[in-house]
Amino acid sequence: MPRRRHQIAQIVSYTINPLVLPPTLFGIITARSGGTGSQVAAAVLLSIVFFCLIPLVSMIRAIRGKPSATIELRDRTHRTVPYMVTIVSYLAALAAIHYTSLPARGFLTAVTLAFVWNGLLLLIINLYWKISLHVSTLAGFFSILWFFLKRQETVYQTALIGGIPALVMTLAVV
Repeated sequence: MPRRRHQIAQIVSYTINPLVLPPTLFGIITARSGGTGSQVAAAVLLSIVFFCLIPLVSMIRAIRGKPSATIELRDRTHRTVPYMVTIVSYLAALAAIHYTSLPARGFLTAVTLAFVWNGLLLLIINLYWKISLHVSTLAGFFSILWFFLKRQETVYQTALIGGIPALVMTLAVV
């Protein structure tokens, strides 16, 4: 049974991943703002580059040559440089968003600034304690999604679209 639990935990960890959630969020925001298919694709691609690939490369570099290290960066001392690279990548995303014509460009800018702020806080916390990046990103994802949907939907629709999945996913991660 413990092996089965570990497998389930790994599936949850890789599915509800800090690298996967931003492209999902960018896609939802752009689509719900009236974006065309190509605009949604552009928003998702932009977030894949700046919120996934660049941070992932820095994580891979952080574990190279460290036999006990994993991509999850369980040792908090291995996380400092990836956090810094990720923050710089988010700042580069701000510049890239500025030059797009996405329908939710202003909101996506605010979202990216929230990621910058969150990254700085996590970096500072990481210097002293290990914090769950999964839970932090999941909380940010659903907070932003809730705020965004609340502007467009009724309270009940927002609860169904954002609240119930937030509760289920957070319980799965914790």
